[in-house]
Amino acid sequence: MAEHVHLHVDTVASIEQGRLALQPYRAEQFDEVLETGGALTVPRGRQLPRTRLHLAQPQRQRRR
Repeated sequence: MAEHVHLHVDTVASIEQGRLALQPYRAEQFDEVLETGGALTVPRGRQLPRTRLHLAQPQRQRRR
């Protein structure tokens, strides 16, 4: 993805990990490249519709 938005891989990693803020113009670029339909450019304070995720629950180990 870094190549598509003309950024260094480390810069993209810093944005992903929250060390750098996602600027609005970069959010638009990422939305376009990732085809997210504007999910990254949603204005603050406005939430996306919730979707239900079915994630596997970690199994607890039984004590013996």
